[in-house]
Amino acid sequence: GADEVAWLGKLHLVMEVEPDIILVESAVNDQCDYHNQDERAQFVHQKSFSLLNLLMDFPKKPAVISVELFRTSYGEPLGSRDAVRHCRGHVFKTSDPLCYLCPQWWKPQTWRENARNLNSVSHASYRDAVWPVQNHPPDDLCSKYWSGLSHPEAGVHAMVASTIFFQFLVVMEKKHVLLKLSKQSLVSAPKAIETPKNICLDHISSYHAKQDDPRDPFQDDIISDGNHTNSKNRYGGSCWSFRADVKRKYGWICEVSRKNLTAPSGVTDHGYLRLTKKLRIGGDQKIIMSRLVSYDERMAIAQVWFTASSNIGVDSATNDSNENIFQGDPVWNISSWHQDKTSIPQPYAIQLGELQFKDSSQIQWPMTFQGGDVTNIGSSSNNSSSNFGSKS
Repeated sequence: GADEVAWLGKLHLVMEVEPDIILVESAVNDQCDYHNQDERAQFVHQKSFSLLNLLMDFPKKPAVISVELFRTSYGEPLGSRDAVRHCRGHVFKTSDPLCYLCPQWWKPQTWRENARNLNSVSHASYRDAVWPVQNHPPDDLCSKYWSGLSHPEAGVHAMVASTIFFQFLVVMEKKHVLLKLSKQSLVSAPKAIETPKNICLDHISSYHAKQDDPRDPFQDDIISDGNHTNSKNRYGGSCWSFRADVKRKYGWICEVSRKNLTAPSGVTDHGYLRLTKKLRIGGDQKIIMSRLVSYDERMAIAQVWFTASSNIGVDSATNDSNENIFQGDPVWNISSWHQDKTSIPQPYAIQLGELQFKDSSQIQWPMTFQGGDVTNIGSSSNNSSSNFGSKS
């Protein structure tokens, strides 16, 4: 699952496919606490506007359709607990004693309406098909039309697909009338916005984990010197490992005891919590990292900083390359706690363009010539090691 922000951080992956039709669905994850609805409504509008606008402006000009859903909470005891977590004191029900609803779960489609209209994006609404009036949900809403805790089960996916398919059939049946109406319309094409600074559509390298794929995305990556070294840990006894801890969602994970840190003998705590990866940084001096967030407030903070790396790949455990290469020793604290109470990937953009290298690092940014070509200055001008450290 994902929301608009998560997809904004992965637009380059969508662009690589060169799709003819793009279906966008994020209502299931466009959720919030009952008391944060106004703030969330503004957030959904702004991020949906950016996402839909950028999709509509893809080079191949794909057709973009917003698929609108909702969510419920079904079953005991998890269903009631989930609803109370999101809207304590405002939970309402149908005649089904196992079906729990929060008022804000119906609203993301409405929050996104202006963003769709401003970008001339049509929508297919499963919400309107089965639950058109908020205060009058059908009695079998959870058992028949959702059948899941927060996310729908397989049978509901088929009904959503049928809703979209029906809309395609209607459009094909009425295409001549619709084309005529579109030519008569005075609505101008939406103006393309500039790509936000925290989004990258023209990356020079991309490493992303895939669900159900146990392969480390850094594995066998060929650095400029041809060495296959990017998949190594900074320390052999590191807490970090590439694995899945739930629902086959793979990624680099560091997990320790809630009460105390347990490290292998002979390994310092500092080293045990560190992970180093070698990255290539282009002329925009921008790095986008994605992490799986959780609504558990006990989730740790990962501290990220940049050190020098040699051309032979990731530095060995015996070589202390912990020194920050930037003046002021900047460190980015990336939290995995999501206040909006969802568990989805979220991108984090690190802007390096305003930072100055330490003279001792002997590193310079690549020189960008007219036309966007990037030329390296020095043997390590566009390579650095990114260090990840976990902080409770």
